[in-house]
Amino acid sequence: MPEIIRFEEKRWDSLYVRYIYGLTIFDENQVPDVEDAMVTFLRALVAIYPCAAQIGLLPLEGQLPAEDDDPRMVFAPMRQGEDYFLTHINSYAHGNIWVEPARLAGCFFPHLSEDIFTLCTDEGELLIDYLLMYDQPMLYVNADEHARVQLNALYAHPPLTDEFAAAESISSSMDRASRVKLFGPLREQFEHRWWEAATGIVPLGLSGGHDDATMIAYSRNPAHFALLDRPLEQACEAVRATPWFQAHQHELRWPEEEEEINAWCLLLPERIEEEKAQEARRQENLRKMAE
Repeated sequence: MPEIIRFEEKRWDSLYVRYIYGLTIFDENQVPDVEDAMVTFLRALVAIYPCAAQIGLLPLEGQLPAEDDDPRMVFAPMRQGEDYFLTHINSYAHGNIWVEPARLAGCFFPHLSEDIFTLCTDEGELLIDYLLMYDQPMLYVNADEHARVQLNALYAHPPLTDEFAAAESISSSMDRASRVKLFGPLREQFEHRWWEAATGIVPLGLSGGHDDATMIAYSRNPAHFALLDRPLEQACEAVRATPWFQAHQHELRWPEEEEEINAWCLLLPERIEEEKAQEARRQENLRKMAE
């Protein structure tokens, strides 16, 4: 039976980072009528451990019920008290997380409820599926009451806020390339500083989604990655139990590195060929644009 999950580990100074691949198996193989394995994993994680979470607001534009003026209201069933709040932390996909001193960009939930797995957007799509496709939700795992107080303080005073505000003040007249050059290193520095601070509060941080086909775990102690074992095993058991996997398990394989396919999970042979053809077309278009 093929392995469903693979890991890659790196170290950023005091931070240990684990990349988790394979949870996009159903999405990449276009399997209908099954729960996304990434959702199964997160559902199990939230059921086992108390979690706090950061969810981006930008992906929710146009997805909120029309009568809701406050974006937080889409999460109303998740509330436990009045302690959730809007933040200046941007967790939107296609880049690093960073602080937005001039605007609100996310919503922090000190008590993440399992209700998030049943909420729907205005168009009837499960909210968790939508968030994993267009956002990079951030989870703080095993967050007890003391940790939640400390996370609140971290959100109230994010690192590098003054540096981002200064960069924003001089960037309004810049072209896109200049803005990328200005903000790129700053965003990388912020992401490192943020997870370094957060994992000083909770044993494990987690972010990711379908955009990068990856979940990324952060910790100051690699032994804390063991917190992922039970949720990941539950996700793998759910995958193995599907008729689709049982019918195709002997065909599925991981792409080879030299195939340069942007899909990090088990794939059917025809999906690998489709991905290779798509990448060839992309490279040809880039070549023509450069001429």
